[in-house]
Amino acid sequence: MPTVTTIYGEDVKTVEAAAGRLLGHAVAATGLSLEQPCAGRGSCGKCKVLAVLPFQPHSRESIRDASSFMGGIFSEGVRVMLPPLIGGFVGSDALACLADFGFGKASGPMAVIDLGTNGEVMVTDGQRILTASTAAGPAFEGVNISCGTRTVDGAIVDVRFKGSELTFETIADEAPIGLSGSGLLSLIYELR
Repeated sequence: MPTVTTIYGEDVKTVEAAAGRLLGHAVAATGLSLEQPCAGRGSCGKCKVLAVLPFQPHSRESIRDASSFMGGIFSEGVRVMLPPLIGGFVGSDALACLADFGFGKASGPMAVIDLGTNGEVMVTDGQRILTASTAAGPAFEGVNISCGTRTVDGAIVDVRFKGSELTFETIADEAPIGLSGSGLLSLIYELR
């Protein structure tokens, strides 16, 4: 199995990297901190895929104290916990969908689609629950849209008609710089 060596100041650590593991996950296995604006999803460009299939996370276990992974975005003393991953890139957001929609108690067929950086599809027949994930970020982050943008400050995330006037909401209430994927879907909905 390939290994990854991380050097952080004088601290040198080596960890095995399974096929398909993201660099960010391999670094997390060393216990070192890596700034990851995308929270380790592999969409910010700071993580690179080391190999090919199967795409497996460093760990599927819940993290009882994840504050060190959050790059100081929470006040000191705030406890950040992350639930377990289902597998691959079906993460805790998909787990939250399964819990919220009651998949564990479904009496018949049900489906949920979660579109974001990863696109997850969750289905059940009332007996089994199946999940799948694929990269969806570029499709929903304004790529190949002439006025598209990633979800950054100034990205339009919501579009509405108020009377005959088209209004929009941007991230951080900044001046608009383009349409995010959700802004595009919102615009399409309003123009239907």
